[in-house]
Amino acid sequence: MPYSVNNTDSSQNFTVQDGTIDNSTLSISLIGTNAENYADDIARNDVQLLENFANTSAPLPGTILTGQLWYDKTDNVLRVYNGTSDGWVNLQPLVLGTEPTGTGARGNKKGELYFNTSNNKFYVFDGANWKVTGYAGEETSSQSGNERLDNPTKFGSKVRSIFLKDTSGVPRPCLALVFVNDSTTNEFYSAGTNGETIMAIFNHTTTFTADNVLSETEGENINYYAELNATGSIGVTINKGMNLRKDYVAEAVALATEAITAQKANALFRGGQVVSASSIITEDISWIPTGTTGTLSLGQNFASGNQYFDTFFGQRISLGHSTDNTIGNSQWEISTEHDNLGIIGSTSKAIADIFTYDLRANANVNVGEILSVTGNSNLVGNVDITNNLQVDKNITSSQIITGLTVTDGTLSINSGSIDAGVNAKFSGRVEFGDLYDGTISIVQFDGSTSLGTNPDRVPTQSAVKTYVDTANANMKTYVDIQDNA
Repeated sequence: MPYSVNNTDSSQNFTVQDGTIDNSTLSISLIGTNAENYADDIARNDVQLLENFANTSAPLPGTILTGQLWYDKTDNVLRVYNGTSDGWVNLQPLVLGTEPTGTGARGNKKGELYFNTSNNKFYVFDGANWKVTGYAGEETSSQSGNERLDNPTKFGSKVRSIFLKDTSGVPRPCLALVFVNDSTTNEFYSAGTNGETIMAIFNHTTTFTADNVLSETEGENINYYAELNATGSIGVTINKGMNLRKDYVAEAVALATEAITAQKANALFRGGQVVSASSIITEDISWIPTGTTGTLSLGQNFASGNQYFDTFFGQRISLGHSTDNTIGNSQWEISTEHDNLGIIGSTSKAIADIFTYDLRANANVNVGEILSVTGNSNLVGNVDITNNLQVDKNITSSQIITGLTVTDGTLSINSGSIDAGVNAKFSGRVEFGDLYDGTISIVQFDGSTSLGTNPDRVPTQSAVKTYVDTANANMKTYVDIQDNA
């Protein structure tokens, strides 16, 4: 008589005829009543059940029950039949050097795991791609109904490892801090990639340029070039160390006022301008290295940008850079951009001493106290000296030298008077108002031939000669008269 048997949940029923052995309905043999020679079928059933149908190929379709086990001897993994929708599903993770790419019975099933021996990470298959099972951060779909976040199905932040390829095709290992929001209407998403926006990239290698190609990242291949090159993003030049998005710069500078100290900085951002660290002068610097040329500019002239310092306070300015006293073809100088506008000192706050080899002036030189000159003085314009002028050598001038007293230590000229003079030599006219020897005062030369009795006049040679000749003639006449008397 035939008999029937159901599976555990009675969803299927199998009928076995008398005297028959059914080897096609299921993966094991169903033995009917009064069947002959069935011992080997029973033994075969026991062995196959013990080994879970271990084989390089799965049990034949049409004979498989949901929940049935199969040990895949190709991938060395135990699988369970999960129904016609999923098929054979791994009961243990695969251990491979690359992600599984099986087909048919070995096709990747949602929820399966595998361990990648090349990067030592676990992955889970989400039905389309292999995803890393563990990462720093959190990505959730719990905010999908939050309108304030624009209903993202993926939301959060995490760390992503990226082998970012440079323009030479070399993969550079980088660590990225990632903001996650896959809502395309969210203001923070516009420059992202696949719902993720890179906030910062850390690079330990030398500076490189990211290429417009796919880069491997945690089992995926993604081209980050468009995101990096977008406005406000990090840029395609990846420097050594931390690289922030450019639209963070303004906030970062503002927050820097809350910092106590900064150990290192390669630049300062000031007034929209990036100032290189090599252009920053600090109080503990006694010398500034500027390369082989020694060129350093503080500010700019009008032609270069008209950026200048209004006031400079300092104790000492030392010019020159040679190891000895030779200047070569260069001249140390302090110059001004405009003619006739520079001022050193003031009437209320004067410079105490100026030591120089040459002092040249195109206009007046006003000296309140002592002007000491070791060499010759060539004065082109007028020189007004309120106090003393000390000169060791000659004074040459084409104009007027005005002073209260001019002296060489012995001879003194003061208020029109010359005192203590020893010798005087003149190549031109000498005009005077009074010649005085301490007793007699001479006020003029007298050319009158009458030789009057004024005590303050000196007769000229012609006046004396005329007077003497006249006197001699008169005397001769008188003598002749007396002889003839």
